[in-house]
Amino acid sequence: MRYRNYFNRSFLIILGSFFLTVWAWPEDFLKKHTLNNPLPLDAEGKRSITAVRTETHLKVDGLLNDPAWLNASFQGEFTQREPHEGAPATEKTEVGFLYNEKFLYIGIRCFDSEPDKIIAREMRRDAIVDDDDYFEMVLDTYHDHRSAYYFITNAHGVKREAKMANEGRDYNPAWDGVWWCKTIITKEGWFIEIAIPWKTLRFAEKSLSGWGFNCARMIRRKNEHVYWQLIPRDYGRGAGLFRLSEAGSLNGIADVKMGGNLELMPYFLGGLENDANTEFATDRLGDIGLDAQIALTANMALDLTVNTDFAQVEADQEQVNLTRFSLYYPEKREFFLEGAEIFSFGSSGGFGWYRGGGGGGSEMDLYYSRRLGLVNGHEARILGGAKMVGKIGKYQVGVMNILTDDVTYEEEGITNKVNETNFSVVRLRRDIFERGTIGMMFINKEDLRSTDFNRSLGLDGNIPLSRFFTLTGYVAATFGPEENKQNLAGKLSLDYNSDLWRASLSHLDIGAQFNPEVGFIRRTDFRLSNASFEYAPRPKNSSVIRQFGYQLEGSYRSDHDNMMLDNEIEASFSIEFQNSARISLNVQRESEYVDYDWQVREGFLIPEGTYTGFMCSLNAQSDKSRSIAGGIDINYGDYYSGNQLSLGLDSTITRIQRLRMELDYRHNYIRLPEGSFHTNTLGLRMFYFFSTDLYVKAYLQWNDDKFYNAGRERVVSDILLRWIYSPACNLYLVYNDTRLVGPGSDEITNRTLMLKLTYFWRR
Repeated sequence: MRYRNYFNRSFLIILGSFFLTVWAWPEDFLKKHTLNNPLPLDAEGKRSITAVRTETHLKVDGLLNDPAWLNASFQGEFTQREPHEGAPATEKTEVGFLYNEKFLYIGIRCFDSEPDKIIAREMRRDAIVDDDDYFEMVLDTYHDHRSAYYFITNAHGVKREAKMANEGRDYNPAWDGVWWCKTIITKEGWFIEIAIPWKTLRFAEKSLSGWGFNCARMIRRKNEHVYWQLIPRDYGRGAGLFRLSEAGSLNGIADVKMGGNLELMPYFLGGLENDANTEFATDRLGDIGLDAQIALTANMALDLTVNTDFAQVEADQEQVNLTRFSLYYPEKREFFLEGAEIFSFGSSGGFGWYRGGGGGGSEMDLYYSRRLGLVNGHEARILGGAKMVGKIGKYQVGVMNILTDDVTYEEEGITNKVNETNFSVVRLRRDIFERGTIGMMFINKEDLRSTDFNRSLGLDGNIPLSRFFTLTGYVAATFGPEENKQNLAGKLSLDYNSDLWRASLSHLDIGAQFNPEVGFIRRTDFRLSNASFEYAPRPKNSSVIRQFGYQLEGSYRSDHDNMMLDNEIEASFSIEFQNSARISLNVQRESEYVDYDWQVREGFLIPEGTYTGFMCSLNAQSDKSRSIAGGIDINYGDYYSGNQLSLGLDSTITRIQRLRMELDYRHNYIRLPEGSFHTNTLGLRMFYFFSTDLYVKAYLQWNDDKFYNAGRERVVSDILLRWIYSPACNLYLVYNDTRLVGPGSDEITNRTLMLKLTYFWRR
């Protein structure tokens, strides 16, 4: 009870400070960000740029020397968002648009007074290029201030793109659109030429009055981020380019058609495999499958899959689990990644996480695509499936149906069988107010050879109350063949996000019998209240420090009988430096009730009871734009009835041209009354780039956690050659090797040599 009172007092202090800050905030503080220049403006007072029609077809080579570019209306006058908000960019940038009946062309001139200092090291398709000089843009083709296409490239011409909804809160970087991008570095800077086929984009053909548009450039050696249409920092850290409601506009596009009524994406696979399923005899692999997309209307597309491809070109990242709950692994299969932003439920992800791929691993996901076709890590072959996604007026629609084959597998000496199963997912979301959405999701899982079923139904909403306040929430229920009681879950969250202040209040309630079998949930039967408050001032005229961060966060979790399960208070302090390096310190006090005798490792028992302790952490990250960069993460404190020391190291080395090496190491040392044990994981990635369309990668993972590896160590090797021989067409040559090493003889649990070819055809 005293822990609960302790938490309640802290919660009230945070709540009071939060609302005191909000009510005292002046309403006119944004006036300082008003643009005061003669640049073309649209009806909303934002910057406007016009695309010019041309009847010629341009050669995309980055030179921008086609005569048609002389007719383009290039615009410059970019403005700093970082480090000196509102100041002119220190290097000149210009952007212009042309189009014809097949392509939208974008030309960008990134002038640089010191071109020899342009940073460009990454060359992989879909790579995160934050540590390089880069250019990024958004195209809000429906001009709904919510959804958009996102494109980013670096000075090598690396291509990365995404689809987004809810101003980036629902973000899908797995979308691979067909577009062309070429760059060139000269003595004047670096220049970009982009061609996007109309067939790649979806837009309302009958209403081409204007699109939302914005773009930005990163001058990496200065850590300077400059915008075409400035998005004030006070709109929230991380919001930036994804704040579509504050973007400018692209006008002048007329008399164009999307096309792209049919897309075919077959794959062909062949190779050799040796694992437990083949009784460790070499077996031949051979498979063929097809994904197809049919444009039903200008705004709706139907995706079909036959014999869905389950071949992975990279193993899941090794993780060590020192908790009592499940780990979350991201989806990697192409069919489920397409349109994933529409099937997101209850998202309140906020801004700032988008380039890494977004969310995952929350307390509850109503829909988790890895449940489809995978049963406890074993493949249940997808015989066929269909998915329809798109936007009709103010409605986003997603409908999916999947049929999986039966599967038999052994686990801990027990034979398990799962029958043929049908999965259906229906998602509907409607735009409301200026930037808000409300939605519904229905999920049905049905065993085709019995009466077993599992169904989920949920309603969610994302309602921005102002530029800074956002209210999100959901309510969901699950149903099965047995009596359904305590089968509800719900969450309500209020967030405030600006550059100086951030605050959040949330409450989550999950019933004891809530069971989303096609979702992800770590535990049931609890209520969780959370509050956080952050103050982040910027020192004036500092050439070293960009921003401080002071944060206080608290949470309290109980079951439905009001018994405390865990509570936590955490205080942290961070410094962001002008060169992008960071350092943070935090102290955490946590209490947790363990409701059973838990064997954390063999011979190490955590008895039932309540445990209270402190944990101190230090995290430091160097300037990652340097050719040798790295970080360190140290945690030390109490661990139930003992204590824990955790150490994490990561480094990136790019000193050798075209070669990139990434190393990460994690060590855990646990001391308990029975003794001590440790775990180690080591990962090494090496890339060699022949071009932006051809590279080879070698990945080695080592994990000595013998508790999960039958008393031995686990070593995973992965070698991949990828050749993009045409846009959206790939050839992969893959070698995978997984083995257990240690006492006794070494054991190879899987060895695969595979050639995979994908082809893309569109009419």
